[in-house]
Amino acid sequence: MVDVPRSADVVIVGGGVHGASLAYHLARKKAGRVVLIEKKFIASGPTGRSTALVRRFYAMDFFTRTASAAADMFAHWKDVIGGDGDPGFQKVGLLALAGADKATHLRHNALQAQKLGAGVTLISPADVKTLVPAANVDDVALASYEADSGYADPSSTANALVNRARELGATIVQYRHVDAIRAGSRCRSSPSVTRCASSAGRTASACTRPSWTPCS
Repeated sequence: MVDVPRSADVVIVGGGVHGASLAYHLARKKAGRVVLIEKKFIASGPTGRSTALVRRFYAMDFFTRTASAAADMFAHWKDVIGGDGDPGFQKVGLLALAGADKATHLRHNALQAQKLGAGVTLISPADVKTLVPAANVDDVALASYEADSGYADPSSTANALVNRARELGATIVQYRHVDAIRAGSRCRSSPSVTRCASSAGRTASACTRPSWTPCS
């Protein structure tokens, strides 16, 4: 079992997909000594129970831009992330259906997403029936379709990111939980301390130096 280092530049608490992604990106950026601490195993929390939809179209511009960038990453994983990991991405397409009362909103949002480069098209109920013959479209007025979207395997995604982060120099600590975060002075000479305890009761500390803040 990997022990908690005595010091680090960055300590990430939690080994879900967000923590795993953060560890990878910081390690790729050579942001210093990166340590990820997970109280159980990678993707053991909500990430492991996620539906892991990989889509591009959202009603808010920010989410459309970030989701589209993430979808491109899944589609070109080996080229973008590298390593031997596989997120298990399956390109099966994604439909969003709207009744008559919501069709105007769907149309507006989809057209806005198209301006941002999201691969979404508006289709008719008959088109939906062609794509999914078993679907009942009697109450569908309009639909959006993302041909390049789909889903991934959430655990495989998180582990692929963590393994790549480790290859790039990050330290991954599992089965240790963080019981306190004590913020020290903002001066470099007095780092903050994250105290960690294992299930066996052993404790360790990782000191993080806020290098972005100069000493006065």
